[in-house]
Amino acid sequence: MVRFRQKGYGRANGTTMNSPITFPPPAPVLKLARPSAEKWAATLAEERRRLQEDHDALRDREANLRDYEARLRDLQAEIEASWPGMMPPSASSATMPVGFPTPRPSSRTPFTEDPAWH
Repeated sequence: MVRFRQKGYGRANGTTMNSPITFPPPAPVLKLARPSAEKWAATLAEERRRLQEDHDALRDREANLRDYEARLRDLQAEIEASWPGMMPPSASSATMPVGFPTPRPSSRTPFTEDPAWH
């Protein structure tokens, strides 16, 4: 590749060519104001306070969930104890009795208590 250099133009002698293309001026360098050390410390303290509040709230929720789980386990134990002569639901389905101890309504009149269906 052959390079042509015009005499009198270029960076070497400080002159430039007149170009029909106009380029925008370079973007100014933004100088952002930096907050003071006191402001940074206050922001950091506020974020730490928020994180601690969130942490405490999560601990409370976790404790509530543990209590709820314990109540559910107690209810499940009561339900299993109220099924006399039946195996608990945790047994395999192959050994489970066929009949279920809850009464079912007749399929002929499923909504006898609701007058809107008559």
